[in-house]
Parts: sequence; C-alpha cells; structure tokens
Amino acid sequence: PLDSLAWEPIGDDGARMRKPIDTPEFSSTWIECPADVTIERTDTAFRLYWIDRGSVSIDGRHCPAGTHIEVPAGVTLGPFSAGPEGFALLELVDRP
Repeated sequence: PLDSLAWEPIGDDGARMRKPIDTPEFSSTWIECPADVTIERTDTAFRLYWIDRGSVSIDGRHCPAGTHIEVPAGVTLGPFSAGPEGFALLELVDRP
C-alpha cells in the first residue's frame, strides 16, 4: 500500500513524494505540497496528472481537485504553485 512507502522530500519547503512504481519505462508518483509552495517537475516524457486534493496553479492556470491534465512527450509544464490549502496529486509518466 501507498502508506508503507517512505516519503522523499521535494526541495526544503515541505513538499514530498512517494513513488509506488519507478522503472525506466514507467513511474507513478504521489505528490503532496503545502500551501503557497512552488515545485518544478522536469520530466518531458508523456505525463498524466490528476489533482486529488486542494488546488494548484500550473503555468498560471488554476487547477482545483478533480482536474486531469495530459501532457504530450517533449512538452514542458510548470511550475506547480500550491493554492492556500496546498495540493495532492498523482503523476503518471510513460517513457519510451
């Protein structure tokens, strides 16, 4: 289960992640970020994001809980700026 995986910090502002799957071809990452913190995600492979809790501004676009984002390979996206309640999201990355 996800709760059995250790948290890894993302920067030093309290953002953190867990990686249930991390292979050269595919990864899934659960990310939690506290209020008013900005993080960068740098992968340029095909990605899917699903915002589970809170809200995040991505490239200046407001994304509340329930938002689904599909990012084609080669496209950069970010930064991810947490809203006043922070956010939790699932990132799925499919690498060729």
